[in-house]
Amino acid sequence: MFTLSKSIELLDTGFVLLRKKPLIALHWVHHLLTLNYSWFVFSDAPATARWMCNMNYFVHSLMYTYYAVKVAGIQVPRQISLTITTLQIAQMFAGLFVNYKALQRKLLGLPCDASFSVLITGVTLY
Repeated sequence: MFTLSKSIELLDTGFVLLRKKPLIALHWVHHLLTLNYSWFVFSDAPATARWMCNMNYFVHSLMYTYYAVKVAGIQVPRQISLTITTLQIAQMFAGLFVNYKALQRKLLGLPCDASFSVLITGVTLY
């Protein structure tokens, strides 16, 4: 489901382009990296990826609700967009932490269902 959602999320890039809004390089890089990462971990489905899914679904549900409200012409306080941006940044740090802790467990020989390649990739990308 998560891997499929990453492909669908590319549509938001299309909407930005259709509205002739500027698209920063970080937007492209984020979508390309997360899409490739989700394809890479798909066959393993480690617990770390499930953490990423849950965080991602939460933040994106708020983000797309915000976009829908804006498109409907409703004025949204600036604090809302700042909060969503803060949550997106926090999600990245949480993803790094989850991957780091799982890698740490793996290196200590403790139970961990993620492979070294998935964990190294996760730590590197986040």
